[in-house]
Amino acid sequence: MKIQYDRAFRRLIWAAVICCLACGRKEPSNTIQPESQQKKKNTTVQPGQTDASKKEKKPQIADPFKYYPLTKSEQIVLKSFLSQNADWRLALPSDNQSRVLPDLLRERPGYEPYFLRADFNFDGKDDMIAAFKNRKKGNFGIAYFITEGSVYSIPQWLSKTAGIVEGGLFISKGELFISGCFYCDNIVVFQWDKEKHRFSRVENGENDD
Repeated sequence: MKIQYDRAFRRLIWAAVICCLACGRKEPSNTIQPESQQKKKNTTVQPGQTDASKKEKKPQIADPFKYYPLTKSEQIVLKSFLSQNADWRLALPSDNQSRVLPDLLRERPGYEPYFLRADFNFDGKDDMIAAFKNRKKGNFGIAYFITEGSVYSIPQWLSKTAGIVEGGLFISKGELFISGCFYCDNIVVFQWDKEKHRFSRVENGENDD
């Protein structure tokens, strides 16, 4: 009887031990721990390194020579002009800050605020006037490219401080209108002077030299 009692007692002890081991064993968990308990990512920036998340992205500027439908001769004269004026680039409609430009474009589809092609010197061939933006200072300039025979004459600056960030260029009856803002009377008018071979400002119907 004593032997049987010892065996039964041992079985009870082993059963208790196995039960304790089973209760104390940690099963793998598929649950996601709260963020406060998760291991935090090391976001410290070492000396000499920059935080990529805070790095400013430079705005992408479209290639004006792909945006504007330029002829081969226009591309040549523009590239030659820009090679001598390295701080400048052709201005694009995206440079314009006027809120009403979209309304104007709906009224006049195809209008370009910073590019004109017309016969200003009345020789039967298209001339070109374009606005430029200074890469460093951000100001606008206007230059004209007049044809003489089969080639362009030497390009000339009309202005290097044109206030057209909210305006643009227009043409009417051979005259050049430079507008400081759309739908307003802030307009300067120029006319081609055949004798002086340049644009002259028009004031009250007369050339202002």
